[in-house]
Amino acid sequence: MGGATHSALSLIRNMAQKSFDVIVVIPNQDERFENLLRSINVKYYIIGLCFKAYPKCKSLADVIKWCYRIMKMLYREYVSSKRIQSIIKQEHIDIVHTNVGPLACGYEACKKTGIPHIWHIREYGDRDFNIHMFPSKAAFKRCLRNSHVITITHDLLDYYSLSDNPNAHVVYNGVRSISDVCLSGKREKYFLCASRVSPEKGFEQTIRSFAKFHSTHTEFNLRIMGLCNESYQSNLWRLARELSIESYVFFEGYQDNVSQYMSEAMALLVASPSEGFGRMTAEAAFAGCLVVGKNTAGTKEIMEITGGFPFVSDEEMLGAMIDVCQLSEEEYLKKASFAQRQAVSHFSEEGYVDRVFSLYESIIESVI
Repeated sequence: MGGATHSALSLIRNMAQKSFDVIVVIPNQDERFENLLRSINVKYYIIGLCFKAYPKCKSLADVIKWCYRIMKMLYREYVSSKRIQSIIKQEHIDIVHTNVGPLACGYEACKKTGIPHIWHIREYGDRDFNIHMFPSKAAFKRCLRNSHVITITHDLLDYYSLSDNPNAHVVYNGVRSISDVCLSGKREKYFLCASRVSPEKGFEQTIRSFAKFHSTHTEFNLRIMGLCNESYQSNLWRLARELSIESYVFFEGYQDNVSQYMSEAMALLVASPSEGFGRMTAEAAFAGCLVVGKNTAGTKEIMEITGGFPFVSDEEMLGAMIDVCQLSEEEYLKKASFAQRQAVSHFSEEGYVDRVFSLYESIIESVI
């Protein structure tokens, strides 16, 4: 239930309401996600989808099995493509929309059946998730140029050399409804992190900077929300203990009502160096929460629209946290209100769905 899935759900739900027949292919059984699809009467298939990417080698056994794993990946991709071809024919599909970049089976199925394909690029791949496309990044770029493409930021459009491609479009994610806004100037004494808790999200930098901040602002806590594996959480706890702030750092797991916490937090901290979009950065604006964000990639692009407190180094992050705390209630409300208006204009679910819907219409009309 990460950002890509939430964005897909808002699109699926709204397309179904527009009387589209929406059919979803998911990679494995997931009771929660399946219940959500059933609740909106959306038909789905479960197919063992896999990324068309080189396998990661974390052990000697991975290295020894490397060729076998490549062959297994290619076989699974072939089988998935054949099954999607069958669904296209059986369900009389007009267009296929692949929700993330590393999945290629939808693209391959569309080549075989002659229907349009949209590739939704939400990630850099190599820069953020250490995913390297098979057989090469150049080959992946060629596939993108032969497809319709949506990127979720202008930076991703440039990264994949698609700026001159008339079939490539930037559509920002829709993170909240226009009506789903709240604004309060009074803030609680904590900073918030809300994302998948993993190394590529920059949590070590966040904890180091918070430790320096806490040395002069002892009343503040750091609350970390999101799924985290036990090993990585232990590493972060160890770092917090070394910095003597373990009593002020709280790991609270996945939370459904993260917007409530945003509406009360002093600021959202976003230290990811290669965020494809940064759903939580945009969502914070809807909740009237200012953002202290790394001045790179998708986070930078969002803050250029909504405002925020950018940083690169640990010292700059510390300075940005102090700057937020020094704002008066009136100053905070003024900045948060501007961010909220910009978020409603650029990142609402309604605008997101309308833009994708228009793209569907133009693509389907062009092949009729």
